[in-house]
Amino acid sequence: MSSNPINSPDSPVRPMVVDDIRRLLPSMHDAAGVLTSDPSTADRDASDQHESSELIDEIQAALTCAGDQSNEAPVAHESSPRIIAASNEMRAVMQRVTKVARSSSTALLTGESGVGKTTIAVRIHEESSRSSGPFVVVNCAALPRDLIESELFGHTSGAFTGALKKRAGRIEAAEGGTLFLDEVGDLPIELQPKLLTFLQDRSFYRIGSDVTHHANVRIIAATNRDPRELSAGDRFRPDLYYRLNVLRLHVPPLRDRLEELPALASEIVRRIANRNGERVTSLTPAALASLQRHSWPGNVRELENVLERAIAFHEGAAIDVDDLEFDVDSSDVLDEADSNSGVRRGATTLEAIEARAVRDALQCCDGNRALAAQQLAISERSIYNKIKRFGL
Repeated sequence: MSSNPINSPDSPVRPMVVDDIRRLLPSMHDAAGVLTSDPSTADRDASDQHESSELIDEIQAALTCAGDQSNEAPVAHESSPRIIAASNEMRAVMQRVTKVARSSSTALLTGESGVGKTTIAVRIHEESSRSSGPFVVVNCAALPRDLIESELFGHTSGAFTGALKKRAGRIEAAEGGTLFLDEVGDLPIELQPKLLTFLQDRSFYRIGSDVTHHANVRIIAATNRDPRELSAGDRFRPDLYYRLNVLRLHVPPLRDRLEELPALASEIVRRIANRNGERVTSLTPAALASLQRHSWPGNVRELENVLERAIAFHEGAAIDVDDLEFDVDSSDVLDEADSNSGVRRGATTLEAIEARAVRDALQCCDGNRALAAQQLAISERSIYNKIKRFGL
């Protein structure tokens, strides 16, 4: 199918061909009826008749898929956010991204949750020869276990309860583009042999069908699990791991590249402010210092959440330290002297000691903030800001 110019996303004749096929379908059905009812064709090979009917069914299914794709599969994508590569680690990553984009081989992205693997995958797609094609995302951890096979490979009418019509899967939706298998380590073990077969020769069967389909897609997979654990455990086939692990690219955690945090935070603030119509465009030095003392267990995703909250609730022209609310326990901070190395100091930091003092005062005063403020010899406004800052 992929060799047919009609299947090319860039083909200028594609809309006209689809409309023509829609108009011709009734005549094609009539012709198929003649073939099966005309006595003069009684000696026609039965397999030819079967293939004719199958062809008509496949055309109908493809047209149905074309009409449903916008609602069922994320085949379109916006340009990826600007990637900040101010650290040696991320500069090395982006150099590999360029090389991976030039290849058509399967790629495996590794790294903790929230480091930006999806953004990297989109960038690889955008820099590749498939950039004009679709970028289709399949989150293997988010889809229901009993539906993921149908989502990937599609199904025929009546293949299972609720399958009222034929439906193409995400693999077919990614034709000519890139299929991104996010959290592939969570793919059910019983489905892994079928994915392995597809990776070997790009062929597959829809559920309920014995017709072989071929797809011209590039595969990028991602996992937040250690690849060694992924292949050594009993929940992921080693042969599938080796088939995915062709071009490997590791995205480092944010705590290992804190030197680029000022530029990264500024870019996130600009993007969120523009999206929400806010005027805030900067962070105070105190706010940046506070961000750099945090260990960021949630990585860039956590940073985005913290800054989006700050933008929503801030007062003033710039985000200040009192506008920041972190997602984790206040002991999860870095010593200022070691913020670039990512060494965790826990409760030895001044910020952690301050947070513990506020927490102890609140407990001692049964949550009465006014009394806790008096005990700490600070104003009520200050304790409200500290409670919000430390997430108490």
